Amino acid sequence: MCKRLILVFLIFMVLFSLVSCPGRSQYQVRVEEDSSKNEVIPFHYKDSYGLIDSSRNVIVAPDSYMMISDNCRQYVLQETSLGSGDLSILDATGKKLWTASAWTSDLVWISQKFLFMATYDDYNKKTYEMVEVSPFAIHSIPTVSRFIENMVCTKFTQDDVEFPIAFIDWNQNPCKAAYYTADMEREVSVPFPTIHLMPMVDGAAVVVTDDFNLKVIDSNGNVIAEDIWDCGWNFTEGLLPVKFRDRSGFINNRGDFVFECPISLDYYGYAQSPKGTPNLDCSFCEGLVYVPVSTTEWNVYDREGNCLAEGLGFVPRRGSAFRDGLLCVYDKDERHKYGYMDKYGKLKIPCIFIDANDFRGGYAMVVYNGKDALVDTEGNVFYSEDIVAGNKAPAFSVNDFNLP
Repeated sequence: MCKRLILVFLIFMVLFSLVSCPGRSQYQVRVEEDSSKNEVIPFHYKDSYGLIDSSRNVIVAPDSYMMISDNCRQYVLQETSLGSGDLSILDATGKKLWTASAWTSDLVWISQKFLFMATYDDYNKKTYEMVEVSPFAIHSIPTVSRFIENMVCTKFTQDDVEFPIAFIDWNQNPCKAAYYTADMEREVSVPFPTIHLMPMVDGAAVVVTDDFNLKVIDSNGNVIAEDIWDCGWNFTEGLLPVKFRDRSGFINNRGDFVFECPISLDYYGYAQSPKGTPNLDCSFCEGLVYVPVSTTEWNVYDREGNCLAEGLGFVPRRGSAFRDGLLCVYDKDERHKYGYMDKYGKLKIPCIFIDANDFRGGYAMVVYNGKDALVDTEGNVFYSEDIVAGNKAPAFSVNDFNLP
């Protein structure tokens, strides 16, 4: 009997050590972190979109009218045909995770955590919903006579916003402007009359006052920056580009300058920004930002304010940011073709594409000589027709002496 008790005790201790072992726990966390980095890789072929994996195997055939994923890297929104009203969320494996029917609006965003949709029943009635991507809980938003703005509309941040809902209630006098959590349980009231709300990211947001001035508030409603000539739409990686009368650079969510640098308003076409419109389109991604310093030249900075490249003449594709270490740019000449530049200002992939997109998962959608293709970070070009046919070899490399 005693031997049996000892044996049971030893088995219990072994099982307990397996469950509680720190090394094993860390391994499980590491696996989960690695799996969360998988990015959806779309490709375009014959006016349709599909998905591939990192080895260029087709996992979703190109039969979708639309795939939206600008604000998200791990998921994609798919509409199979124009006007179908069916919108699905797919992950990086091509698995369909969730489908909504009778979707009738162009107003839709997806982040790492939330899908936002708007359905218009008629001219006066609006329905808004937030879908929590996991476990796909639906949050209905009361919107009677309310003006919804910029929900989950974060340009490049990978972090999910704490207050993804922003609306102005025009029925109240004076009107009420506030940010809300997805369940509408917590709010951040804007402490002054407001006409526009930008996304609240990293605990701070840009708002436009009723006299068309720009201010920045924190998640407690406190004003942390004002008297702003111009700024970005929202914080990215904890920083916001701002231009005051006598200084410019990037501030944090406390309103403090992290570093100063020249930011040219002349590049955007004016010496002083028109009131009420954030215009500085220079957002951090992967710790890097591309900043206009004159009408014709750009600099690259890291998050500490170190200038990695200066006096660059390449122009970034509108809405682009550094992805996989490369930025989509074009050279200001009569060809107006796109290529990719690294953080030191070196053109790693020459400007040969008539259309191009940011990298994701090691590939970027491009168009070369009128043909849909993908290019990898080494400059190998794969035609979409070859990908569909299962041909793994690149059509050519941009390093070839004679391009086709």
